[in-house]
Amino acid sequence: MSLSALLSDERQIIEALLDAALSRGLVVSVYDGEEWALTGSDSRPAIAANVGATDCTTLRFRDPARFDQHGKPASVGSVFLVHGNGSDVIADYSDNADMAALLAPALAVADRLAVVS
Repeated sequence: MSLSALLSDERQIIEALLDAALSRGLVVSVYDGEEWALTGSDSRPAIAANVGATDCTTLRFRDPARFDQHGKPASVGSVFLVHGNGSDVIADYSDNADMAALLAPALAVADRLAVVS
């Protein structure tokens, strides 16, 4: 499965999240519940192809313009997605200012879709 095969509500929310991340120059790693299927990618098609492969997906965001103490791109945070939950696809996320800004567009879409449902 891929992003295109998910429920419409979920797809819209995740697309808003990816738009925000990629427009900020972040790279994304995708954990499909079994392995890191994709690491440090800024390729929207590659990311989309790996989201939704299982019932849950973790997206980890890193900023390649900043580095941690190990010389890796600095972690911005993670989002845990539970597929099949429609507008509640975002189940958990890192609680920090960078993630709040990153998630704002996706959460706005989720709120709008929840009202429509």
